Amino acid sequence: MQLKKRTKILIFSALALTLLGGAAGAWSVKKIRSAEYAYNRSLEARERGDGDAMLRWMSVAGARGDVRAQMFLATGFEMGSFGGVTDLKLSAAWYKRAAEAGNAIAQFNYGTFCWLGRGDVPADREEALKWWEKAAAAGVPNAKSNLGICYRDGLGGVAKDIARARNFFIEAATANHLEACYLLGELYERENNRERALHWLEKAASEGHAKAKALFERLTGTHL
Repeated sequence: MQLKKRTKILIFSALALTLLGGAAGAWSVKKIRSAEYAYNRSLEARERGDGDAMLRWMSVAGARGDVRAQMFLATGFEMGSFGGVTDLKLSAAWYKRAAEAGNAIAQFNYGTFCWLGRGDVPADREEALKWWEKAAAAGVPNAKSNLGICYRDGLGGVAKDIARARNFFIEAATANHLEACYLLGELYERENNRERALHWLEKAASEGHAKAKALFERLTGTHL
């Protein structure tokens, strides 16, 4: 798929329809009809292999509030899926829109952008934690694992709270998040709870987590 300069301009224009309101908003109501209409048009364009039209209509659908479109655009611009073009600024903007609409994966991803300061988003760890908390409450294991690290180490403006960290690790680990299994095993090992430490380390190691395997073998003197 080739992206032309005009396509990018159209993406910004579509986003502006919602952000600016007024005359642009009136134009969108008359011409675009609805987010669902635009989203369906984007799917039709993709089916016929028209990348420019697909992006144009997907951008309009996202600007009109379609979270599916917002996530498609956010991940596409982050991963460089549109003709190899990576645009973290646009990715961050679409993740934020989807996060504000309540999409849990977008909340986690936008929180990560805030933590790292990606895509022109100012690095703000407290803001990142706010979004990770929302994502964790919706059940996202990555968010729970990250929050466990923050409470374990006192990062992002929170005080160290090992009990809370452990709970986040447990929730993520029971959802088969391998890094959380390793972190939980490591935490139990620090607390001299060998039985629980080995349980979680072996679980992660058996599914290919290298650090868990190394720690398990060091603690047991065996090779998996």
